[in-house]
Amino acid sequence: MIRFILIATLFVMWGCKAYKPQTGDLLFQDMDCGPMCDAIEAVTQGAEGAKFSHIGIVKVTNDTTCIIEAVGKGVILTPLADFLARSTDNNGHPKVWAGRLRKSAKEQGLRAVEIAETYLGQRYDDTFMPDNGKYYCSELVYLSYKNKNGQPVFCLEPMTFKTPGSNHY
Repeated sequence: MIRFILIATLFVMWGCKAYKPQTGDLLFQDMDCGPMCDAIEAVTQGAEGAKFSHIGIVKVTNDTTCIIEAVGKGVILTPLADFLARSTDNNGHPKVWAGRLRKSAKEQGLRAVEIAETYLGQRYDDTFMPDNGKYYCSELVYLSYKNKNGQPVFCLEPMTFKTPGSNHY
């Protein structure tokens, strides 16, 4: 079972049975990787009680669905089944939510995947610093999603690791 979410007004929402992965969809994941993921989830907007610590971009080719993602191994292509199996709830359901851009979804999704593929093989950025030749998951999404004028579709917020509403790390 994949959960589906409406993020702001940028995404279309589907029920579980109606969703079919499409190139360019975004999968939001609660990875439960310990203190690092807890810190990311504390400063990342979730939805309906779900917390997100990771994001990847769907690529569908013929009968194969993979996720382009930036993880500890670097920027890689991961089979959808492996992505979904990485993090599950107490019932064994993947803790993954899916979203698709409303406007020009197909064209923009195809363009985003083409851009994301140029980063395959690059190193993972465990310091979460932009512009250092290494990439973390949301930075990869930010760099991949551009409008027709080449401008980013999303905002990239700095990762501070501060507890929301305080100056404590």
